Amino acid sequence: MPYFVEDSDLGYVVVHVNNRAKRIIARKKDDQIHLTVPSYSSETDIRRALHQMKPKLFALASSTKKTIDEDFTLHTISFDVVIVRNNLSKIYLNLKDGLLQISVPKTVDIYQEEIQAQLRNLIESGLRHEAKRLFPDYVKRLADLHGFRFSDVKINKSTSRWGSCSFKKSINLSYFCLLLPPHLLDLIVLHELCHTREMNHGDKFWIHLDSVTGNRAKALTLELKKFSTMF
Repeated sequence: MPYFVEDSDLGYVVVHVNNRAKRIIARKKDDQIHLTVPSYSSETDIRRALHQMKPKLFALASSTKKTIDEDFTLHTISFDVVIVRNNLSKIYLNLKDGLLQISVPKTVDIYQEEIQAQLRNLIESGLRHEAKRLFPDYVKRLADLHGFRFSDVKINKSTSRWGSCSFKKSINLSYFCLLLPPHLLDLIVLHELCHTREMNHGDKFWIHLDSVTGNRAKALTLELKKFSTMF
């Protein structure tokens, strides 16, 4: 059973004893720091590790990224992501019928930084694939519906902005847009399509965006601020 260790800087840290663990590993889950420790670790060992890892733990505590573990799930517009443990020898993924299943061998320490990075890359490859498949038709449908004209659609991995529009009327969308609910994806696409007429955010731009969002441009834009391009 997990137990708590109190730290003067980090507050309560959840400690999990694992007979297979060979070193102390930190992760963040449910906005709390968790340590996985070998069964032979003493309280002195754990407090020493906390002291040595404190800079990393401060960064981890402020991170918005989720730890990818057996309980990890991610919902996108076109598929869900789950992690499955198995007895195979390597990590692989399978996207079928709206489910991206990532299989991880039971012998792999899923909390290692390199494994976390590998899993995140696999998920992002699924996002990129789906965005390239879906977004061009998605943009065309909304453009045709509201009488916009654009040149093409490009997909990127931007984490600083959801989308952009070039002077050549090229629509650029981050594949992280798949993490948004459909009505906010509509907002992003319509926002960029409005830039094909107004390249700034002046009054005319907002009039255009209001006209295609049922006069909810500012309200939807405010709602969008609650979402992040990270998972």
